Amino acid sequence: MVARLTACSLVLAAGLLSGCSLTTLGDDDCTSNADCRAAFGFGATCGASGLCLPPSPPPRCARTFPRDLFARPRNYGDDLALGVIVNTRVVENAIELAVKQVNDLGGIDGREVAAVFCNNEPDPERDDATEQEATATLGRYLAGVLDAPAILGPSTSSQAESLYAAVAPLGTLMISHSATSSALTRLDADTGLLWRTCPPDSEQGAAIAADLGARRVARVAVIVEDGSYGVGLADEFSEAFGGDATPFPFAPGNETERDAQAMTVAGRAAEFDEVLFISSTASDSREFLRYAASIPALVEMRFFLTDAAVTSPEFLDDALVEPLFPRLRGSRRPPATGPIYEQFVAAYRARFMERADITQYPYVPYAYDATWLVFAGAVWSAAEVGAVRGSGLAEGLTHLSATGSTVPAFDLLPGSWEALSAELAAGRDVDVRGASGELDFDATTGETSGPVEIWRVGGAPGAPAIIVDRVIVP
Repeated sequence: MVARLTACSLVLAAGLLSGCSLTTLGDDDCTSNADCRAAFGFGATCGASGLCLPPSPPPRCARTFPRDLFARPRNYGDDLALGVIVNTRVVENAIELAVKQVNDLGGIDGREVAAVFCNNEPDPERDDATEQEATATLGRYLAGVLDAPAILGPSTSSQAESLYAAVAPLGTLMISHSATSSALTRLDADTGLLWRTCPPDSEQGAAIAADLGARRVARVAVIVEDGSYGVGLADEFSEAFGGDATPFPFAPGNETERDAQAMTVAGRAAEFDEVLFISSTASDSREFLRYAASIPALVEMRFFLTDAAVTSPEFLDDALVEPLFPRLRGSRRPPATGPIYEQFVAAYRARFMERADITQYPYVPYAYDATWLVFAGAVWSAAEVGAVRGSGLAEGLTHLSATGSTVPAFDLLPGSWEALSAELAAGRDVDVRGASGELDFDATTGETSGPVEIWRVGGAPGAPAIIVDRVIVP
């Protein structure tokens, strides 16, 4: 297609626009978004009229890397687009760090990488969409309009289900750093387009049951968020638990219903030895504990929280929750450690100069690893398929956990990238290790595995801390 700009857009391109408005980028016929990107740059689309239109990102996708991605689309017309749907700035930063690092090394197959960050949180001032609805809409934009071959995120299992339904038909790969529901394994039994760097909840449910059994807890009230993560984990726990587990479900984000279920449990406190609280968000767990601390019948009960409760450290600083600390336990994946993680943390701090202690955010290294895994899959796809597509990315990911004494092992870090990408471009299997730990994907399920820590709150007076009681290995 030969690009022929209108007079108004020529003026705009020269930076002299004053009295004309731009409705199309040109009068060329187009049949695909790719036609328009080739002529006019990143984010240009082919409109219903058959004319190219300028980038029009939704308000929920305000952050990009590079920062001027939509403001100067001609500079990035050949960039490989990655979509990102997460709501935590430290996670976004980890992904941006990886993108910056790979671009400094020459990008993927001669193309630099661009990232579009989108937020799916409920925002009544912007629209009336739920998190799940916003996730699906954003996924269709990233995959269908920007032609992103991969989307990083989302954060929760229910959101992941919504995103998968929206983008799997478009052939887009998605890889989450923190969606742990076992239902996702069954959901993607056929396409291979749904991946995650975090292990599934089947191991956490069994670990919780093992800890309660070891402490002779026989009767448990399960106050559970009604969603993929909550119900899935509750089912995994109940299946492994030898005692009685009574569910008290509440709708996601419905604090009135959540507190009403807590009050029901308070009224039946004599029937239970412990309360297991399951929610997909740390803030929900903290608000539940605040409410429980205000109810006399609940203050004397024992509580068990799941991994989502400690994705950020705020509840340890909450004076309203402090009365419950002596009776509080929980489960989580062990925090990342080791030289790869330390190099990631050092690079993160050097780039962002953040005051936040990212070592307190356990899923941040999983997001960093997920980004590098996409890069590795993209190299494989470019070499084996001739283009970076979701199906090629998915195939590439199956070649990153090979075993055997002759298989080369690589760290997912900039210093290993040249050698790693050369192996993949040659069609050879490798074994990769990440900042989050070993990334050994099961050949059948596509899932990783790892130990679960059982923790309690300890530490000196006025300085509460998470203390690991035991480690349960699957």
